[in-house]
Amino acid sequence: MPAAAGRQTSSRADFVLTLNLLTQKFEINGKTFDPDRVDVRPRLGTTEIWRVRNATIGFAHSFHTHLARFRVLDRDGKPPRPGESGLKDVVSVREGETVRIAPRFVDFPGCFVYHCHQMAHTHAMMATMEVVR
Repeated sequence: MPAAAGRQTSSRADFVLTLNLLTQKFEINGKTFDPDRVDVRPRLGTTEIWRVRNATIGFAHSFHTHLARFRVLDRDGKPPRPGESGLKDVVSVREGETVRIAPRFVDFPGCFVYHCHQMAHTHAMMATMEVVR
C-alpha cells in the first residue's frame, strides 16, 4: 500500500492490551494514560505496521486511532475477516488475539491518541502518538 508522497517506512510498533490485576486498570504496554507522555512518533507521509495483541483475559478491546486510518493486515497470521477490507479507524481485538494493522499518517502532523474504543476502558487504556514531519 503506497503512502502519500511516495514515502513508506518499515517502522513497526507493538501494543499489548492488558488489565493490571493489582490496580484493576486497563493498560497499553503496561502503562495507563498520561497526557504528557508520547509513546510513538510516526513520520508524516508514511505507513507503519502496528501489531496489537490482546493479553487481557475475559475482555475484547476495540483499538481506535485518531486521524490515522489503517488497513487490517491479518489476525493471528490469517487473512482479515470479511468486511475488514478498506480503510478503518477501529478494529476489534478479541481475547488472546493479535491483529496487525497498517496505519497511514498522511493528513496531519501533531499529537493524537489511540485507545480502546470501549468507554469503560478508554480512560486508562489510551496513549499519545505524535505525527512528526
